[in-house]
Amino acid sequence: MQRFLELAVPAPDIQASLAFYEALGFSQALVGEVWNHPYAVVSDGRALLGLHGERIEDITPTFVHAGLLGWHRELEDQGILSIQAHLDADSFNRIHLQDPDGGPVLLLEARTYSPPPRTAGPSQLGFFGEYTLSARNLAAARGFWEALGLVEGWSGDIPHRWTRLSGSDVNLGLHENPGVMPGLAFFEADMPARIATLRELGHHIATPGRRPVLPHCLGILRAPEGTLLYLCDEAGWQP
Repeated sequence: MQRFLELAVPAPDIQASLAFYEALGFSQALVGEVWNHPYAVVSDGRALLGLHGERIEDITPTFVHAGLLGWHRELEDQGILSIQAHLDADSFNRIHLQDPDGGPVLLLEARTYSPPPRTAGPSQLGFFGEYTLSARNLAAARGFWEALGLVEGWSGDIPHRWTRLSGSDVNLGLHENPGVMPGLAFFEADMPARIATLRELGHHIATPGRRPVLPHCLGILRAPEGTLLYLCDEAGWQP
């Protein structure tokens, strides 16, 4: 069975990214020695971020399946073809895919870190709800992610068509709006107060326009490596 591993993000200055997330209440996980580049993992108990010093160019949802070769064949039977595959006895097997909008997806044969302990509560950012992506064609994107084992849950059509899919340890929000940039969305009823506190701590929180492209988004924080962190009202979590 496949499981979600991490959102792999490019982090040229891993120490700066680590300091940023740990100050917000994230914890480090114990990583293995699979990668030959700088690598760290942080989590708030729900969000799982892999910070990669090299190799990763864009945010990359990463999944693990012990029977990677067999899963590869199953995906090919469903019309999902890899753009690059390393499947042999002498290397750490991995498969690179692209979603219908050209975004990278990585499949691995084994974990690259030990599961971090679950924290008692959310970070200063609030409850992590979803990894947010835009989708030109919602039906095509949904079909791709369902083939990877995610299941559709909530959906809506305000201010645009969107749907949220769930899998093991991850929720994926697909938004049929090209203006929605990839990022992590956090939700809380007291988000205005959290934003005020973050600003007092010196964080720059961008204010969305009068018509924010992401529903109920009240502010956007950019991590040192460039990851967008959407800070949303609780009403945006469960329509």
